[in-house]
Amino acid sequence: MARRRPDSTPASGDFYSGVFEDFSFGIDNIYHPTTVTAAQTVFEAHQAIYNHERPNQAHACGNQPPYVAFPRLPILPTLPDTVDPDRWLLTYHQHLFKRRVRSNGTVSVDKHHYYIGRALMGRYILLRLDAHQQVLEVLLQGQLLKQLPIKGLVGQPLTFDVYLKRMMQEAEAEWRRYQHTLSLRTG
Repeated sequence: MARRRPDSTPASGDFYSGVFEDFSFGIDNIYHPTTVTAAQTVFEAHQAIYNHERPNQAHACGNQPPYVAFPRLPILPTLPDTVDPDRWLLTYHQHLFKRRVRSNGTVSVDKHHYYIGRALMGRYILLRLDAHQQVLEVLLQGQLLKQLPIKGLVGQPLTFDVYLKRMMQEAEAEWRRYQHTLSLRTG
């Protein structure tokens, strides 16, 4: 259930979840962590209290501490040491994408543009993904016109830490693109 900060007015819409309120008005007021490491240390010290003793108002917990409501939680698998960031291709192997060729002769797949040719402007083409060759096959009326290398692939496995950092950077870039499109709409 969302709660309001004591110093806010209902009109301000200053609502947030109980976890943040607990941190802002509880642990933070006592320990004042100033770094991420210090905050993690404080949270680890209070983790047992929050999981074993403090009632949780989530519907699933029924106002009981989480470990009382769910004494036998499943053990999660460990994180992998390495990740193949291009493995998603196998899920889309032989998948067809229908695209209309724009006036400049290109089509878009995700945030990447592929040149097909101005002669096909306004026509619909199919792009068939070949995961093994890592190409998009351009098809028109069932005929293969060309193969285009898939853009944006990493090309090699990454350590989990490097992969995570890359995903965070991509998420931030995507958020900036989204904010930019919003600013263009609202003027």
